[in-house]
Amino acid sequence: MQLVATLLAITLLSGCVVGTGNLELPIPEPTTVQSAAKSLQLGTIVDARVFEQKPTQANIPSVDGNLATITAEQRA
Repeated sequence: MQLVATLLAITLLSGCVVGTGNLELPIPEPTTVQSAAKSLQLGTIVDARVFEQKPTQANIPSVDGNLATITAEQRA
């Protein structure tokens, strides 16, 4: 019984990625915010990620398919 509970806990508490997906996020236009003390301007955001076909580390983005044929839009 304890073995079953242990295996169930390991199965539920550990995980791995079984596929990829896209999440569309709205990107607002840059604006200037002014207050009595300071102003803040948000500029253009640049995506500096580097993709690899089969990365050796989990923190490196990977692609599903041939890296040479995937466009920047498909990587997003």
